[in-house]
Amino acid sequence: MFRGYHSPAILQPFSSRCFSSHCFSSHCLSSHCPEGCDLLLRVSAERFDELVAEAIDTMPPEFAELLDNVFVVVEEAPSAEDLVALGMHPREADELLGLYQGTPIGERGTEYVDLPDRVVLYRRPILKVCRRERDVRAEVRDTLIHELGHHFGLDDDEMPY
Repeated sequence: MFRGYHSPAILQPFSSRCFSSHCFSSHCLSSHCPEGCDLLLRVSAERFDELVAEAIDTMPPEFAELLDNVFVVVEEAPSAEDLVALGMHPREADELLGLYQGTPIGERGTEYVDLPDRVVLYRRPILKVCRRERDVRAEVRDTLIHELGHHFGLDDDEMPY
C-alpha cells in the first residue's frame, strides 16, 4: 500500500514513521539577503516532514489504496541529473517543486516488475514559493496530488494543480 516515506538514500515503510531530517539553513522570507542568497520561510526539516505526513494521512482512503508500491521522498532540491533529464537549466532548480519517478499505471504490462515508484517533494523550492506555514501545507498537498496524478498517467495539462 502507498505509505512510503524516506531519507533520500533509504526508503522505508511510512508506518515506521522514520523521518530523516536534512540540514539546510532557512531564513525569514523577503526578497534577498545582503549576501545575495535566496531567503526562505522558517520551516524546519522536521516540521516539513510532519506536513508531508499530514498530506499523506489526509488522502482519501479509496485513493490511497490505489497507490501500492509508491514511496514519498523529500529532498532539499532537484539534482543536476534530474534537471538535465527534464531539459531544465540549473537556474530553474527552484521552479521544480516535485517529481514523479516511475512507470504510470496505464503503461505497465501484465508482466510489470520494477522498483517502487517515487514521488519526490523538493523542500527548498516549496519553501521559496510560500510565505506562511499554511501555504507550505497547501503546496505540499497540491504538489503531492500533482505528482501522484502522473502515477495514474495524467499529463500536466490534465491536472488542476
